[in-house]
Amino acid sequence: MAKTCAECGKPLSFFERLGSSKCPECQAEADRKQAAAEKAEAEERARLEREAAERRYAAGLEGKASAEDLQRLAADGYLIAAGRLIRCPICGHDRFHQQRVLMTSRAAAFFKFTWASEGADTRICQRCTYVMLFARE
Repeated sequence: MAKTCAECGKPLSFFERLGSSKCPECQAEADRKQAAAEKAEAEERARLEREAAERRYAAGLEGKASAEDLQRLAADGYLIAAGRLIRCPICGHDRFHQQRVLMTSRAAAFFKFTWASEGADTRICQRCTYVMLFARE
């Protein structure tokens, strides 16, 4: 008794029956449909994540973001200070490089005590290279 394809009814050879209940053409079509569905699902997840990121960003600018949103923004590379998203005062850009600097005095340098001097964090605007200093907490 010959087995047939579950989709189109075409008779299957012995080797085709071992792999699937569908003929190679129907199996390829099913695989294409599954791949298209997975791609659509991934695109929908990406769209939802972009929308959530935009909402977090808008709430951060307004100072209304939750602590979790602020942590996510900081993890994404934004500068958060006093619970608000900080933008460059010169160009308005919102991405910065971080660098640690040593705040020293002439006297400390003269007596070779620069190792004991206070440090500060700097944020350098990625667009215009404006430097902002922040005291360490």
